[in-house]
Amino acid sequence: MGTKLFNAHELIEYHDKYMQGTDYDKDYLKYKPLFSKFDDLNAVSGQDFVDIAIKFANAWQSRTSSSIEIAENVVMLIKQHMSAFHQLEGKSLLFMDLDLEEGNIETCYNVMEKVNSTAIAKILHMMNEKVFPMWDDRIRKMYGVYGNAEGYSTFMILVQRQLSKLGIDAIKQIEQTTDRTILKILDEYNWYLNNRE
Repeated sequence: MGTKLFNAHELIEYHDKYMQGTDYDKDYLKYKPLFSKFDDLNAVSGQDFVDIAIKFANAWQSRTSSSIEIAENVVMLIKQHMSAFHQLEGKSLLFMDLDLEEGNIETCYNVMEKVNSTAIAKILHMMNEKVFPMWDDRIRKMYGVYGNAEGYSTFMILVQRQLSKLGIDAIKQIEQTTDRTILKILDEYNWYLNNRE
């Protein structure tokens, strides 16, 4: 797998470059508080999914359908499989037993299968930013994984290994310095590596 090891200084440096070189963080900060609506999954409607999740994903260049019918179907599936989302609440990817949680992770991913794979990861991240890392086509290629639930589980294993090698003290330093979760910073780092040219 083409994953790279990094250190805290490098991640902070790439965060600074990302902040100077893109407008994506503005959209992240704009939509992040709106995702609090997803804290109560029973209260989420298909229109909420379009207005918050899909609009966020599209602001981040995911180009996914804003069909209300698709959104209502996704929300129905989320509600049917709410326990998978609840099982991951309050957890952190760094400390999770991914073998134990694989079923919940793949369920969360699969209920959104009508949304494209890049958008799924971005939406899941916004719903639980300490568990779900983000990806796009280039990041999947860099990690050597497929854009499906199984590929996402593998991606999470690889990200967890990277974070474990980085260490908890470095992660705390990065999160305090940037005021972002480590998974957001890793996404910026991966995005920057793939878009330097």
